[in-house]
Amino acid sequence: MEGISVDDDQAVGIVFDQFDGLLTRHRDRHLLDVAETGADAIKAAHRIVARLRRALPGLRLIRRPGRMAGRAHGGDADA
Repeated sequence: MEGISVDDDQAVGIVFDQFDGLLTRHRDRHLLDVAETGADAIKAAHRIVARLRRALPGLRLIRRPGRMAGRAHGGDADA
């Protein structure tokens, strides 16, 4: 993702307070970890993206190759 930074206290607060999420940086890449409910993974993804865009208009989401919405934690999605 681009457009917000871990150095932006307001964005970090919004992610934490409104989305129970975490904004981190690893090797100069900012990562956003949030979760959403929905009838299926696609509907949940659409819902969270719409909510994020309303709350953080400067946010630009970038799809990470090999990562899938709805995949359970604990396994490596690239494997």
